Amino acid sequence: MKELSRLVMDYARCQGASAVGIATTETLSGGPPSADLTYVLPEAKAAIIQGVKAYSQRPEMEGGYHHSLMPDMKLWLTCGNCQLICHPDKAVRKERYDMLKQSGAVIQERDGSLKAVSPQDAVVHVESLDKATRSLYIDTQ
Repeated sequence: MKELSRLVMDYARCQGASAVGIATTETLSGGPPSADLTYVLPEAKAAIIQGVKAYSQRPEMEGGYHHSLMPDMKLWLTCGNCQLICHPDKAVRKERYDMLKQSGAVIQERDGSLKAVSPQDAVVHVESLDKATRSLYIDTQ
């Protein structure tokens, strides 16, 4: 078991954990509920499952990169808005989220090019997609 632990720690350090730190359940014991590494939000799990389903149906594109947690497939990032919205203060988070919702959308064309559009044009674009493609972005049921 010690050998396995050493291998895991070596791998984690190699992947950049030394830049952010490594914590164990013992290190975090007595902390707030968010420090419980064993607790999984049921709604977060459901969101991840839906996201993975949609992601797996994406058309293959050029580019992308290999992520250390997905060594056999490439990863393409399309958004990153969660990084713009995230803030520990709920009021700030809500303000940022509302600002994002009102600021429009970026549409990625089939050739990979990106186009910024108004919220209204984004709705028209999504409604113009065939049902299979539209279902990747919104619930069509």
